[in-house]
Amino acid sequence: MIRCQAAAEETRKLQRAGTLSATTATGVNYFKKGEDPPLKDDSEYPDWLWNIHEPPATLYGLQKKAAGRTNLESGELSATEVKRLIKLETNRTIKDRNFVKAKQ
Repeated sequence: MIRCQAAAEETRKLQRAGTLSATTATGVNYFKKGEDPPLKDDSEYPDWLWNIHEPPATLYGLQKKAAGRTNLESGELSATEVKRLIKLETNRTIKDRNFVKAKQ
């Protein structure tokens, strides 16, 4: 009988922990004796946080953006976009070579 009461109390605690709040980040705490951190004003978070949900640029999209440019430094691409473009072009070249080798 005592075990049943303990299980019921634990179930109630779990249900309370799952409720959402407008002032705290519910479910973020992973310490046993810790509390969920309070939410801050949007201006207190870094700028990159608001763009993290966007998918990364594709090879075609970056090539289209860099089209007609002879010098990537003078183009519209940022340093991270240039780095990603080079990486994607290298990966595409490797895949093409492997495909040709597999057919031989």
